Amino acid sequence: MHNDLFFIVVLVDKDIIRVDATIIAGILILLTLSSIGFGIATPDPKVGYRAKSVLTLSSIIFFAISGIFASLPTLLKKLEESELMMFISVIFMISGLAYLVGVISYFIAVTYS
Repeated sequence: MHNDLFFIVVLVDKDIIRVDATIIAGILILLTLSSIGFGIATPDPKVGYRAKSVLTLSSIIFFAISGIFASLPTLLKKLEESELMMFISVIFMISGLAYLVGVISYFIAVTYS
């Protein structure tokens, strides 16, 4: 095996916070666009507007917690705990992505069924 084939991905706090902020902004933009409706006066009768908003906004919580855990070592100046905080942050980010995929799958299943 050649060592050239393997590489290590290093995530630092700035990368995690940037990913979390981008995903939160995207969720809010999509929620805004879905509330406008593009000429459709009423929301989807199968999924009410309130349920759609709650499900969509609840996915932001995972990414917000991930960003908080990513920035805690820098804010508290405790670098010895940074690896644990980064691990927890990545776990929340992966959980948020999985939850977001589930929410989108639910909306697609309900809309097109």
